[in-house]
Amino acid sequence: MRLNTSVSLAVAAALVTLATPASGQKTFSLRAGANFATFGGADAGSPGHRTALNVGAAMTFDVSPNVGVQVGALYSQRGATDEESGVSAKMSMDYFEVPVLLKLGIPSQGNASAHVYLGPAVAFKVKCDAEVGVGGAKISASCSEGDIPIKSVDFGAVGGVGMDMKTSSSVVLSLDVFYNLGLVNFPDSGGGSLKHRVFTAQAGVGFPIG
Repeated sequence: MRLNTSVSLAVAAALVTLATPASGQKTFSLRAGANFATFGGADAGSPGHRTALNVGAAMTFDVSPNVGVQVGALYSQRGATDEESGVSAKMSMDYFEVPVLLKLGIPSQGNASAHVYLGPAVAFKVKCDAEVGVGGAKISASCSEGDIPIKSVDFGAVGGVGMDMKTSSSVVLSLDVFYNLGLVNFPDSGGGSLKHRVFTAQAGVGFPIG
C-alpha cells in the first residue's frame, strides 16, 4: 500500500510539472553534499552511519511565486556500519536517485527565502559492496559475490527544509537538508525488515532560465 502511494505521488508531481506554464520561472542547479546513512526496520538493530557523497543536479519549475516542483538526478551513496566484539562490518550501497519534490516557499522579503520540501523518490542501485574487518585484516566483496541479494529499485518518502539566496539575477545559492525515509525492504529475499534511512546536507548553485 505504501509503495502504491509513493508511485501515485510521483505521478501526480510529474503531472504538475508538465502542467507548469511555459512562461514560468525554471531554475537549473548543480548540487553537492553529504549523506549520513544508516538502516532502519525491525531487524536493523543499532547500526552506525556511513558518511558518504550526494551529488547531482536538479530542475525547479515554479508553479506560482511560492510553489514549485523540483526534480532531481543524484548519485547517492548509502549504507551503514556496525562493530561488535572486535569485528567491524560495513555495507556500501550506491544509487542513482530521482526525487520529485513539492517545494513550498515561505513568504519573505529581500534576497533570502526559506522553503520546505515534500515528495517521493525512486532510486536505482548502481553498486553494492560489503566489508568485514577483524583486527587489522579486512575482507571486501561485492554483494553479488557475497551472496547478499539487494533489490535493484528502492522507494522513499523525502522531507526537507532549505534556504535560497539570490546573489544576482543569474545566480541563486542554496543550502538544504533532507531526510529520506525508505518505504520498502531493500533485501531481495529473506533479509528481514531492513530499510534505508538517509539524512542529507546539500549545497547548490542555481541558474534561472526564462
